[in-house]
Amino acid sequence: MSIAAAQLTVAASQLASGSNSVVAKYAGDSNYTGSTSAAVAVTLQPMFTGQVNPTSITLGGGGSGTASITLTPNATFPLPVTLSCGNLPPGMTCSFSPSVVPAGAGATTSNVTIQYAAMTALTRRKATALASPAFPRKLATSVMGFALLGLLMFPRRRRSQWLACTMLIATAVVGISCGGNSSTTTTASTVQSTTTKLTSAPPTAQLGAAVVFSVSVSSSGDTPTGVVVLQDGSSVLGSQTLFNGSATFTLSNLPLGSNTLAAAYGGDSTHSGSSATLTESVVLTSNINLIGTDAAGDTASAPLNVTAQ
Repeated sequence: MSIAAAQLTVAASQLASGSNSVVAKYAGDSNYTGSTSAAVAVTLQPMFTGQVNPTSITLGGGGSGTASITLTPNATFPLPVTLSCGNLPPGMTCSFSPSVVPAGAGATTSNVTIQYAAMTALTRRKATALASPAFPRKLATSVMGFALLGLLMFPRRRRSQWLACTMLIATAVVGISCGGNSSTTTTASTVQSTTTKLTSAPPTAQLGAAVVFSVSVSSSGDTPTGVVVLQDGSSVLGSQTLFNGSATFTLSNLPLGSNTLAAAYGGDSTHSGSSATLTESVVLTSNINLIGTDAAGDTASAPLNVTAQ
């Protein structure tokens, strides 16, 4: 039997803290086939550990929050340890004080500040207020003013004819503004009141996630028709034509924080308008890692849950 021996030194930085399963592999040569040894369990005590306090923080939109991490060595730190953050979402930054633990130090606590710059809300179309046409009434007023001016310009014997003519024109214009009906008898149609309801799913959403807004318009009589508009303040987010009294909107661009939305139904020929509001909360939740690393590759990390709203 031929036995060959070899010895291999493995740096601690090549092993993970805790339990490791190590095997030796022989590739073989022209005379012998390769083989693999049985696994050997090797437990590596970490050079230092990290603990975060508190384990979760909440930031305001565009604000900041603080936590701390305590690094504890087995004895003292043989090498300087640099602190950093991992798994940061876009727009989020972190800073440490102190940012480096010096060699030879014992257990050290560093304060970490998490800063989040809230995403700028996407530019939205501004709502345009629609008013009922006032042209005919304004025209009637102008005609009357023109008539009075004519009374001053014409000779006295012709003023009565001028006044009669202009009054006839003004009456015709007012008739047009009232619907073009020259009859002195009008029939008022019955306008039914409506109720608008607005709901969202989910009521609290992660930043960038889709939110479905459902609008329903009802009345005591027949089903309302027409258009419903979804707004965030004066910004129009969308408009939909009612189908069986309902409409839905799907949005994924709501900004971080609390958003007060309104659904406005404009009414139709037999239904009055109505509106409803709700508050949609948009948050950003992320699990980041606070990490300490030395030049030898020794590391310690601890999770921190961060919520921006």
